[in-house]
Formats: sequence, C-alpha cells, structure tokens
Amino acid sequence: MAAADVRSGGGRNSACRLGHAVHTGRMDKIWKIISSTERLGGGGPPLKEFFLVAISDQKNALMTLKHKRPDIERSELTVVGEADANYVEWFGVKNGDIFCLLAV
Repeated sequence: MAAADVRSGGGRNSACRLGHAVHTGRMDKIWKIISSTERLGGGGPPLKEFFLVAISDQKNALMTLKHKRPDIERSELTVVGEADANYVEWFGVKNGDIFCLLAV
C-alpha cells in the first residue's frame, strides 16, 4: 500500500483528496479507520479506503476525517483500533495528520 500525506499541498495526497493538517505537537494516538462505501447500483463489494488518523480523541478523529473528506459522508466508518506509533514511524506521522493508504 502507498500512503497519501495530507501535509503536502498536492502530489501524493491528491488521490485521497485531503487538505492540509494542523500539527499540534506530540502524537498521542493513531486511529486505524476503514471507510466502506456501497457501490453505485449496489453491485459488487463495497469500496474500501484505509486511513491513519493521528488525533487522540476518537470522536474528533472521525469528525475531522468526515470534514476533510466530505465525499465519504455516507460511508460506514469503522475504527479498527490504534496503530502502533513505532510501526508507522517511517511515514513521519505527527499529531493532526491524516494518511490515506491506497492499494496499488
């Protein structure tokens, strides 16, 4: 999977249509969130997108993701747990970041 970083103004983040993130200091939690969207016409499995959201409050993380990605408003969002900060360290994740992981 490739990661789209919302901290830059274009390039990798354009695939996930995310804007700039605000960095507020030390990263406390990184939520793993899956967005499942029913396909138009109802055929086939739902379209899934995978996110890492570095906002410590889970409710705020979900609200911020919906705000940054209004196109997933009707999607079912599932928090599948916390990502281990050491495991995603190579992304350079900082507090306030949202990453979209894409299968290639």
